[in-house]
Formats: sequence, C-alpha cells, structure tokens
Amino acid sequence: MINLTKLLNRNTRLQNMAENVGRQALRYCGLFMMPCLFLAVVTLMKQYRSGPHIFRRTLLSDNGVENIVFPEMIGSSPDICRDNAIVYLVTSKNQDNFLKSLDLLQENYLNEFHRDTHVILFHTGDLGLDDLNKFESRYDESLKGVIRLVNLQDSHFWGEIPSGIKLDDPMQWRDYRYDLEHSHPTDAMNLRHENRFWSSQIWEYFEKMNKFQGCNYRYIMRLHTNSFLYSPIRYNIFEFTKNNNYHYGFRLCSEERHQKHIFEDFSREINDSDTIYDEFSCLFYNSFFVADLHFFLSQPVQRLLQFVDAAGYNYRGNISPTIVHSLAVKAYASSATIHRFLDFTFEQFNDERKYTEDDCVHPTGGFQAGYNDAEAESHLQEWIYLQQKKNKKEHCAPQVEMHNLRFNDLSPDYVHLPARVAETLSLPTLVLQQ
Repeated sequence: MINLTKLLNRNTRLQNMAENVGRQALRYCGLFMMPCLFLAVVTLMKQYRSGPHIFRRTLLSDNGVENIVFPEMIGSSPDICRDNAIVYLVTSKNQDNFLKSLDLLQENYLNEFHRDTHVILFHTGDLGLDDLNKFESRYDESLKGVIRLVNLQDSHFWGEIPSGIKLDDPMQWRDYRYDLEHSHPTDAMNLRHENRFWSSQIWEYFEKMNKFQGCNYRYIMRLHTNSFLYSPIRYNIFEFTKNNNYHYGFRLCSEERHQKHIFEDFSREINDSDTIYDEFSCLFYNSFFVADLHFFLSQPVQRLLQFVDAAGYNYRGNISPTIVHSLAVKAYASSATIHRFLDFTFEQFNDERKYTEDDCVHPTGGFQAGYNDAEAESHLQEWIYLQQKKNKKEHCAPQVEMHNLRFNDLSPDYVHLPARVAETLSLPTLVLQQ
C-alpha cells in the first residue's frame, strides 16, 4: 500500500528544498555553478534534518472502506517513527507538573535509553512549535528529535462520542452534573474523551501508525503529567518487557472500586463462559504502564474494548482506563505475563485545585520508594516537606498515611523477583487522602 501521508509530506518538503537550491544557486553562484550548487544542497539538507518537520493532518483511506482523520505530528527530526514510544497527554493547564515529569524522565531514563524511542506528547490544540522548542531546550543536544507533538483535536481519536450514545442526555451520566459544577464546562466532557482515549483509542492510533506510516511500534509506555520518576531505571524498559514476554507492566495499585460486572455483561453479550478469577485487590493504576500493543490488538481483547466503547461505559459510567485495562489484562493475560515494577521510586498525584469547606487544597495520590533507589529515604523526606509547603495554612496539613509494604503486600503474583530480593523487600509508601 502506498504511504500517502509520508509521500505527500516528504515530496512537498523536497520540492521546496529543490526550489530553494535553484534560487540560491542563481543568485550567488554565477560562473561557479557546480561547486556552489553542491554547497547549497549540503546546507539545505542540514536544514531539512534539523526541522521542524510537520506531518499534516490527513484523511486516510483503507481500500476505500475506512476513512479517518489522522492527526498532525510535529518534530525536529525527519524520522516519523522509532521502535518504541513513551506517551503523555498534555494540556496547557498542567505544564508546570509536566515539565518536572519531563526533566525527571530525561535524568532517570532517557539519558541512557533514547535511541530507539520517541516521546510522543498528545494534545488537543494547546501546543505548537514554540512549545516543542521549549521542551527540547530542556534536553541535552543528544536528545534533539526525541520529542513529537501530536494534535488530536478534530481527528478520529478525540472528541467523538460513540455512535450508540450520541442521543444521550449527558446530564444523566454518572458524575457529569457534579463535574460541570466543579470544573470548567468543557472539562467534564474532555475527561470522558480522555477516558476513552486511554481505554481504546490509544491502541488504534498506534495500529494505524504501523499500517499507514510503515512503523513497527510494539511496546508503549505511558506517563501522566503528574507522574514522577525519582530514581534511575537502569535498563531498557522496552527490551526488558519484550525479553520477559510481559503483556502489561504497572507501578502502583489503584483503590478505585472495581467494575467486574462490566466483564460479566460482556460475557453474556457474546454468549461466552469466560470469567475473571480475581478478587480485584489490585487495579492497575493507569498513570504509568508499559503495554504490549499486540496484546491489546488481539481479537479477544479487542472484542472486550469494542463492547466497552460501544456501550459508552467511559461516558455513561465515567469508567476510567484503570478499570478497562485491569479488566482486559486480568481476563486475557496470565500472571506470568503481568509485571509490577518496584525497582524505581515513583510518585503519582492528582493536583486538581478542588477546595473543600475548610478552604484547603486536598490533592490525592501517593509515593512509593523503589528497592534499587539508594536515596529513597531522602526522596521520601523531600516529598513530605513539599506536601507541607503546598498547604501553608496550619489547619491544612496533608492527610498522609505511611506504610512499609513487604512482598506479600505488593500483589505478589505480579512481582517477579529473585527470592533473595523478595525476602528482604520493604518499600516505604505514602498515601495522600482527601
């Protein structure tokens, strides 16, 4: 199949480059046409490699059957894809936290492992070339070109409500009225678009990248803009996942109420006897994951995801991707192919500016030390200090629960560690609660 998007973008850029070569040669070269023309070509090729490279929003068609709007992508290098992707969804309102996350990602992972990886920043029209330059200016020169901006706005992957619920009154959806009253009017719907994106659209995006752009993405790592890696990951996380045949990796468990009934509804819908033999004591917190694209594109998982999507669970029930991923993985992956990363220190929090009657900000989230972090204690103390600093009023001290979690407390079915490490495992864990 001809790669129309790639061909059009590249040909347009090459055509413009050729015209520039001709103009510069005629203007400056005179009698020394050939050597001057050579120098002009070299100069313009350097400009081509240095970007920016804009791959325009395009209508893609698959044998005349499928027509989708594919989002615009901007980067400072000409390579459209690499082997692996680290992905964020970035909005303008959370850039302070995101920049901290981006800096820690460089310091504790990308400096060592970046050559096979793009950092893809999905957004909904908030970011542009100035932002790309700002983000890349924080990185070492060797990392130039690693960041890609992908604008989901007005594309197939954002903003569409599933056809089966388009006639719904959103005010009847779970929590929708509350979200309207306590946030910006557009946030209530965007939250549900985000739920849908991370539940199912993310897999379709990379499937289409592989199909139409000739990419070969296999493993996807997600970080939330409020996710922070506080200690080094000392190995290529994608090679680690591949070599161990893991379908899914996560860092923290979530305390969300499970929705096991969704899978039971699905099984009845397809007349299947499959069930999930799991007590759901640990839901896979979606703020950090490493996922095998092939697993999520497999037929049984796709049937479940399409059922969840068509029934509008992300909208009607405000069902989070944490729940959707947990259902899919627990149903169709064995515990041997699920891995809980415990070696690096990690923080995830929700810093939405919600004030209660006591006029305090009460963020939620947690912090857990990694067993390979020699500075875990100092990271922990700094974290406590920062939480106290955020709430300067004396009566607004954060409500923190502290636990020392041992092997049996850490979803042991998913912790694949040598016995000598498991026996001595003890991870300081802090939980912020409203």
